[in-house]
Amino acid sequence: MKNSVEKEFDDIFWQYKDMIYFLTLKYFKKEQDAEDIVQETFLKVYMNFKKFKNKSSIKTWIYRIGLNEIFGRFRKIKKHLFNVELNENIEYEDKDILKDIYHDEVHKAFCTELKKIPKKRSKVIFLRIMEGLSFKEIGNTLGISPDSAKNLFS
Repeated sequence: MKNSVEKEFDDIFWQYKDMIYFLTLKYFKKEQDAEDIVQETFLKVYMNFKKFKNKSSIKTWIYRIGLNEIFGRFRKIKKHLFNVELNENIEYEDKDILKDIYHDEVHKAFCTELKKIPKKRSKVIFLRIMEGLSFKEIGNTLGISPDSAKNLFS
């Protein structure tokens, strides 16, 4: 029989797994990548469940963990691509990996432009435009006030 923590985690998993799955599909085309991110996200949620302090909603906390996993995957891919480009003698099966990462050229251009502005501001803009979060949700996600999120967005 499951203890109360396992039962609560199961309920949370089934309630929020689709949110992380579809969030990941906005960044990566492959369903396998989305499934991997869901698994990694909820492993971290489970491992840190007792540390959750209710300073934000559980949804915001899980969303933040999911975003961190997504951005971590981007960093790994970027590092891998950089290493491959340095050694042109390597046979690389998927030379168009960026096409698998970005849905279209507009999204790619948007992300490129976001990299040119300060990190905190770019996160606010991304969460507002691409994810449709309110300034309150952005504030909770980034650990800033809703007014700060508004100011960073404008």
